[in-house]
Amino acid sequence: MPILEEVWQLYLRRFTVDHWYRFLKQRLHWTLPKLSTPKQCERWSDLMPMMTWELWLAHDIVADNPLPWQKSLDNLTPGRVAQAMGSILAVSSALRGFPPL
Repeated sequence: MPILEEVWQLYLRRFTVDHWYRFLKQRLHWTLPKLSTPKQCERWSDLMPMMTWELWLAHDIVADNPLPWQKSLDNLTPGRVAQAMGSILAVSSALRGFPPL
């Protein structure tokens, strides 16, 4: 049996991973597509960590865009970064000469 300090550290690690999976399923819609082949499912699952890293890297360049019932945050969560990514994508497509969506 591990000592209590080790159990606590393992629990904290598990807690973080569980929340990441919940974020993937609820916010990034990991389980939403109905893919037909195992290869497609594997590719979609491989994109999830990349999307998470994209949100992490965009953390410093997005402006908080709260919905009317949300408080403004100084330290943005991954969900709030995802909420603000529309403005980044709009600017990016405008710089490339694509018409607005």
